Amino acid sequence: MPKLVTGDGATLHYAVHDFTDRWLKPQSLILVHGFARSGDFWFNMVPYLARFYRVICPDLRGLGQSRPLADPHRAISLQAYLSDIATIADHAGAETFHLAGEAIGGAITLIFAAEHARRVRTLSVIAPAVRANEWIRSAYALGYPSWVEAIRALGVEGWCASRTRWRVFPPVSIRRLRTGMQGKSARPISRSSPRW
Repeated sequence: MPKLVTGDGATLHYAVHDFTDRWLKPQSLILVHGFARSGDFWFNMVPYLARFYRVICPDLRGLGQSRPLADPHRAISLQAYLSDIATIADHAGAETFHLAGEAIGGAITLIFAAEHARRVRTLSVIAPAVRANEWIRSAYALGYPSWVEAIRALGVEGWCASRTRWRVFPPVSIRRLRTGMQGKSARPISRSSPRW
């Protein structure tokens, strides 16, 4: 899978999936994942999409197979992410392309499309992270003064692992589940087939 080095020294990885008819020149589709994920986030959609598009799945800087960043505080910025999308598109030979992003990738793609309208054929966003309220900022900080401080202390991988545990099994939900299930026995809802 292709790797490239950006102007500021970040090493980026991306995957290209293309199962279109070989005699056609397919349009490209770039799929941008959210934070604490990788281009593999899209794995279940790629087989279908790659039949019709040349699908490009980058790993955002410092995530997935992109090289870890020595100083995430300096290397991660909106301008760096925007530049990375353009650099990957250029490296992959995609002058114009369809663009989709989820979570923070959705917010990044919204801004990219506004700033590079001539390159973006269509834009799709899934749950774009456009605002983080105080509760989200506190939860992402994991007890540190900010999420940036948490990443500095734990490293990106450690922060991601901590966030994943919290998100899958938040302590409040576990307490509520235990309290709600006390004194109740497990029983099947129905033994018959559903009626459609």
